[in-house]
Amino acid sequence: MRFLYLEPAKDWTDQTVEERMRLCAEALYAHQLINPRHFNQITSGISLRADRQRDLRTRNRISAAVREGGVA
Repeated sequence: MRFLYLEPAKDWTDQTVEERMRLCAEALYAHQLINPRHFNQITSGISLRADRQRDLRTRNRISAAVREGGVA
């Protein structure tokens, strides 16, 4: 399973996709292309999805360690 929001963005800035999406939302808000309500919805949605992906990745690593006989 790929965790898209946690993957590195594919350019020179060394950001994750999550960070890049947040910066895009900030740029839209700074240029008044979205209102504060939409900005909050977008950024909280990005955080929620990235947090879910982090949680899944952690659980996958723990279960893999347990299967291999390691200590979680």
